[in-house]
Amino acid sequence: ALLKARSQQNPRVRRAVAAALGEFVVDHVPGNHRAAELLANWALGGDESCFVEAAAALALGRTRSPRALEVLPQLFSRPAYQDTIRARAIEGLGASGHEAAIPLVEEAFANSVSIHSRRAAVSALGRLAEGTQHLRRARERCEGWLCDPDFRVRLDAASALGLLGDRRAIPALEAALKAELDGRTKRRMREVIADLREKGTPDEKLRKLSEEVARLSAETSRLRERLEGLEKTARATPVAPQPEKKVRGSSQR
Repeated sequence: ALLKARSQQNPRVRRAVAAALGEFVVDHVPGNHRAAELLANWALGGDESCFVEAAAALALGRTRSPRALEVLPQLFSRPAYQDTIRARAIEGLGASGHEAAIPLVEEAFANSVSIHSRRAAVSALGRLAEGTQHLRRARERCEGWLCDPDFRVRLDAASALGLLGDRRAIPALEAALKAELDGRTKRRMREVIADLREKGTPDEKLRKLSEEVARLSAETSRLRERLEGLEKTARATPVAPQPEKKVRGSSQR
């Protein structure tokens, strides 16, 4: 049904088809490689609508197919309204989950003059590097992007640092906060700083967890002592005999 709908003249229908094909993640079912290959050929072959072509690029990344690393960088040079194809291709690399896409995303930002592509690259790098050995490298990149000329990129860079969760980004965020003029970006920076301070380092997390376990253990001991005291009191207190109930006999007539 999806293959037939791809030939529809309405570009909105074709965009919906591309998005639906992106739900066939290759990691889950081996047969889903067919959907990824179809999206790869669709993106390379192009479409009458740049928005459909961009949707196919993003959907290819969402399938997590290795083909995304081969195909999506080839779309970076395609001109489109508001740099739509390039931005969605970068976003697709971020959705692919492949660490090998990190240098491709960094290069896309360095060579880009479009605000849309720069924002896509910032968000993609945060998603790709989260919880990986590339965390420090990504953090330093995002710290540099806190000085981007466009406030939207600076806002996305702060969000990416929050996603990475590295407390070492706090000094850079605080310095950027002092120089920031946009209210929305300042608010986001404050939120990220607060979140990073609350998360703490792994050692601090372990210490807080140990303290919480000790607190709960002490509270449990106190409750157990109170319960034992109540049981002793109940056993020591004599039970008063209950008065016998008098049963009234029915009067005979």
